[in-house]
Amino acid sequence: MPPNVAGWDWGQGWINTNTLLTRYNLAGFITKGSAESAKIVPDNQMKIPKMGKVGKNVGRGWQGPDYEKIAPRPMRENSSELVDLLIFRFFQNPLPEKARSSFIEYADSKRGVIFTNKEVAELCHLMLSTPYYQLT
Repeated sequence: MPPNVAGWDWGQGWINTNTLLTRYNLAGFITKGSAESAKIVPDNQMKIPKMGKVGKNVGRGWQGPDYEKIAPRPMRENSSELVDLLIFRFFQNPLPEKARSSFIEYADSKRGVIFTNKEVAELCHLMLSTPYYQLT
């Protein structure tokens, strides 16, 4: 939450270890889904006090986005095409060539014949966890 009704301090004043870690974890949740979606945590093991049943189940069952819509199969055959598509979707400003190249290198190291949904999710999580995205 912002520090006051005026919002965050101008510029990069919001950046600290806690906010970045929270944003990186949120990016992981959004791209990969809930790690606990397949299991139910008993009420006595919940660490969040005084939450109703609705609050306890927020996020459970989220399996991540529909990667067929984000990255259609034809775009998954080539690492650089996939990276360029995701850069277009996620970033407002052009990325330095070094950053683009590192995404392509990562994608090349992960892919088989065609990128799976899991591999696309991991690439998306990586992209959303960069300073370039956080400052977009």
